[in-house]
Amino acid sequence: MDLSIKSKLLLTLGGLTILSVLTIALISINSIISTSNNAKTQSSLTLNAQIEEFLTNLITVSAEKTELKLNTVISLTIKIQKAIFNH
Repeated sequence: MDLSIKSKLLLTLGGLTILSVLTIALISINSIISTSNNAKTQSSLTLNAQIEEFLTNLITVSAEKTELKLNTVISLTIKIQKAIFNH
């Protein structure tokens, strides 16, 4: 099978075109995977920050409520002591 120069050139250019398309496809897939991983990491960091902020606020509110209850108990205890020792 003796191909003409024109046929050989067309086959070579066709092969190079296919190789170029495959290379671009692989680079695109790699880019998509990399972007996906970056988005996942960023999403995870954001979610962790939101959880940390929520838990910090929850603990702060809980501590404030506990402090208020303790102050009420202390106040009542002082009133009871005064009532007992004044009589």
